[in-house]
Amino acid sequence: MDYNYNVEDQRYECGIVIEVCHRGKGYAKKGLELLKEYAFSHGIEALYDGFETNRGHTLSLFQSCGFEIVQKDTWKKFGKNQDGVLVCCKKDKQ
Repeated sequence: MDYNYNVEDQRYECGIVIEVCHRGKGYAKKGLELLKEYAFSHGIEALYDGFETNRGHTLSLFQSCGFEIVQKDTWKKFGKNQDGVLVCCKKDKQ
């Protein structure tokens, strides 16, 4: 779990990786909440993440942590069109 500054898009983006054997235990939600708390207490005003819409569990997780869809898009992944979303959580909307 981390965040970094995307210079090209001029925003802070977060990421989550939970090993398969540890999924479904609430670690992602707790980790995302802690990541938001840390980032917002260190001057970050908003966190973003983007992912494919077919990852419904991911969208549900982010929405349950206060993120909102701010953009829908389509991109190429492995030569196929893939629908996706960009989500954002702002410090003042926690």
